[in-house]
Amino acid sequence: LVQSLHEVGPANFLKAMKGLFSINDRTGETNWQFAMSTSEELQRRHQNYVETLGGATDLLQPKSGFASLRNTVQRFSATPVAISDLLSAVPTWLAQYEKTLSEGATHGDSVYMADRAVRRAHGSVAITNRSTVMRGGALSQWFASVYGFFNHIMNRQYELLWKSGEALDLAK
Repeated sequence: LVQSLHEVGPANFLKAMKGLFSINDRTGETNWQFAMSTSEELQRRHQNYVETLGGATDLLQPKSGFASLRNTVQRFSATPVAISDLLSAVPTWLAQYEKTLSEGATHGDSVYMADRAVRRAHGSVAITNRSTVMRGGALSQWFASVYGFFNHIMNRQYELLWKSGEALDLAK
């Protein structure tokens, strides 16, 4: 949430949140569906469970016993994280889309910039944004299932430190 507020600005983010949750149900649903159907970055977030937490092996496991319990616990554990991610990623996307569109950009450029804002604020689950260890087999993916998030946050902190150093040099 903090990364989203920083990326698109608090006013733009809150305006997008208002368009999703406080005008009326129909407007909110229309805005949500527009973002989810237009943005490849948001659509890709739904596939993250299958690609990182072992969802791809669900078909191979028995439907009863320990494996079933394990899958149920895994889904219940991942769902709150996924929901909280989307509750800040979708307004981030909508805020940047509206901002870029209002500046005179085309629909395609606005979609690109909105997807970029989501990637910068939340990281990306695209295979091209994953390190080698995350693209490996099931065992390495299990060990590195949260690596992408923490690596993204570390890179953003490094970027902040770098920009602070540049600002300090300008102040001198």
